[in-house]
Amino acid sequence: MSGITRAIVLGTTLTALLQGVVLGVGFAIAGLASPVVFGVAATLLAMLPIGGSVLVWVPATLWLFFDGRWGYGIFMAIWGLMISSVDNIMKPMLISGRAPISTLVVFVGVIGGIAAFGAIGLIAGPVILSLVVALLVFAEETRAGGGSSL
Repeated sequence: MSGITRAIVLGTTLTALLQGVVLGVGFAIAGLASPVVFGVAATLLAMLPIGGSVLVWVPATLWLFFDGRWGYGIFMAIWGLMISSVDNIMKPMLISGRAPISTLVVFVGVIGGIAAFGAIGLIAGPVILSLVVALLVFAEETRAGGGSSL
């Protein structure tokens, strides 16, 4: 289980780092102040199970619209939506690539874990689901091998 926990922490950290870097690039393209600072803020907030980098790019987008820079505002809205969707794609891929569990199990575990347990569910959900999958595989192998059942 420690391998799965490490994979979850690493996957979450790498995904958050990717979101922060890409958001910082978007800030620079849109001509917003302090893209590095806001990229770091987005990285830190992206580790939260709720909100995340949205807490950085939505106010920036609103500011651009308020400032009359409609083109950059639309760009930032699309850029931010793409960044936010990266979380749902990259995190399960990164976690399943480093742990012996499938991407679907990780995705369902993350979403269900957060819904059931809150922030700790980010780690607890995939760990519990991977344990259940391992037990089911063990039971199937035992049944197919003719050994004693659980």
